[in-house]
Amino acid sequence: MDKKLLSPDYLFEVSWEVCNKVGGIYTVISTKALHQKAMLGRHHIMIGPDVWMNIEDNPDFTEDASLYRNWKLKASEEGIRVRIGRWNVPGKPIAILVDYKQFLPKQDDVLTEYWKRFGVDSLTGNWDYKESALFGYAAGRVIVSFYRFNLYSTDKVVAQFHEWQTGAGLLYIKDAGIPVATVFTTHATMMGRCIRGNNLPLYKHLEDYDETLRRRRPSLAGEDVRAQCRCLHYRERHHCARVQAVPWPSGGHRDPQRLREQLYARFGQGVESQACRGT
Repeated sequence: MDKKLLSPDYLFEVSWEVCNKVGGIYTVISTKALHQKAMLGRHHIMIGPDVWMNIEDNPDFTEDASLYRNWKLKASEEGIRVRIGRWNVPGKPIAILVDYKQFLPKQDDVLTEYWKRFGVDSLTGNWDYKESALFGYAAGRVIVSFYRFNLYSTDKVVAQFHEWQTGAGLLYIKDAGIPVATVFTTHATMMGRCIRGNNLPLYKHLEDYDETLRRRRPSLAGEDVRAQCRCLHYRERHHCARVQAVPWPSGGHRDPQRLREQLYARFGQGVESQACRGT
């Protein structure tokens, strides 16, 4: 197998915290935007939720009507509402904010398809789960539409999805069959949080945990929504080309190298420290 490290021609990054400051993921992706710009220029595109719905109130976003104007019209014809501009962080990357709420009337149909195609259980999911699933679905549609309108089969394209909130988009891309390599980046797993929240030995028996069984134990999940999130989390890892874990500082019993080796052994595809490798 060729181990040559490849660089993509286009990199899409999808996160709930693009132009939407909530927590630590905002810091992770915003602080590397300047470096990504040096590598990819305008071909580094961030996708986030249009939660503000009002450009005057969002200090993180500046709309630019000249960016991908023709594609925006095409996306509108396909029933995808977006705003395109710049994220006001160092590097000012291109940001596409998608109106996922437009799919609320179709949420039952969307979630049913994810169950039929991928076995993603959303029957008891609450609004915080369904909202994220709809955003992921909308982001997936954005990438597929953008690829088909603007790019060529010779372009090397990577789509990176941050955390389970975006996982529905990863699954949408895989189902669409377009040649886009996918990366799922987990910053903190729902399974890990639930296991530690129930005082179980996460690191001692990491290789023994089976998320498909754990999500069926309400006493472990704590509440149904956590089980739904872990189900989506598991499907993301199963269908993506690469799994990427954001490591914590080493120290004490938290041994990143040991955890990395265990994840390699368990998931096969590996945990990559580089976001973009040939697939």
